[in-house]
Amino acid sequence: MKEYLTETFLFNDSMNKNMLKKINELTDKAGCVKYFSHLVNSQNKWMARIAQNEKAPEMSWWDPVYPFEKLEESWNESLQTWISYLQSKTEDEIFEEAEFTGLTEGDGRQD
Repeated sequence: MKEYLTETFLFNDSMNKNMLKKINELTDKAGCVKYFSHLVNSQNKWMARIAQNEKAPEMSWWDPVYPFEKLEESWNESLQTWISYLQSKTEDEIFEEAEFTGLTEGDGRQD
């Protein structure tokens, strides 16, 4: 499972970087940048929840919206956090249930 999850994250990485190339070709990038930022923020928030970071409830699914020029860097940082997390776990630990900070007001909103 550990290898499968890692490969899935790396496949996602490849596809999302292809998407960044396409976004770069757009004249109006704002909407795409917002949704790509959401991908980064979501990965960061889920990791914070799994790691039981006390700041997790305060983290936004939608903010910050990164400047286009910082999207790939922000994505890479988020991805590396997940890859490192997976690599630090044994196969048995991957299957353990993780408790996380639950939903907070506004978690489902799309501002």
